[in-house]
Amino acid sequence: MEKAMRICIYYFSGTGNTEYVARKLQQGFQERSEFCDVLPLEEITLGRAKFSEGSYDLVGLGFPVHALDAPQIFRDFIELLPFCRQDYFLFKTAGDRFLWGGSSYAIRLKLANRGWKLKHEAFYLMPSNVFTRVNSNKITLRAAQAGEAAKKAVDEILAGEKKLLPSNAVMRLANGFNRFESTGCKHGSGDWFADEKCSKCGLCVVKCPTGNISFQDGGLHFADKCIFCLRCRWNCPASAIHHRKLELFLLKERFTLP
Repeated sequence: MEKAMRICIYYFSGTGNTEYVARKLQQGFQERSEFCDVLPLEEITLGRAKFSEGSYDLVGLGFPVHALDAPQIFRDFIELLPFCRQDYFLFKTAGDRFLWGGSSYAIRLKLANRGWKLKHEAFYLMPSNVFTRVNSNKITLRAAQAGEAAKKAVDEILAGEKKLLPSNAVMRLANGFNRFESTGCKHGSGDWFADEKCSKCGLCVVKCPTGNISFQDGGLHFADKCIFCLRCRWNCPASAIHHRKLELFLLKERFTLP
């Protein structure tokens, strides 16, 4: 009997879209009798876990598109990966298909320089969490389509079908917008605040992937490490977290993926 592959999917997810895809990929591999772990990559970036070289036959890396590139936390994560021979697949999620979320050329190159070999790449269209209104029918449709696409990706990966997303000069140029976002996130980090509905439950403190939120002087303090993943706002049970400058662009009600 052929030995099952050992696979681990490391992902970053702010409001849940990328985690949803990671779980669908895990389900697909498990249905094919492969062993598959799933781990939020901030476990690595926050120093709570270490990448175990040689433990997995295949590694999946997933992130949500931020301003036509990977968020800073994903790039920081790559810098922590070992220089070794490792097969991997890459996937990203976004609320629209514009330029396929930008080029992943720089990410591929950094990983290649570490000895990592790309086997497959995929893009998943998911419900948008900014600049839009909640549409339950669209959410259900996109989640279902992502599930089917994940199942197809698993089949392609296990069959050894190498597929890459488009990458051209325009897309690589578009990656530059991410620098503006990274800078803006730091400058706007202190503009987050919790209103009087805050119960001080501490959920946002625990869930922040960069350790940006803490309790100080009896209230929440937001430092300068925000990457605008929206996880604190998304998970607040009292809907108490707001942004002084960008509130207009954020969803007023959160959606739940099926």
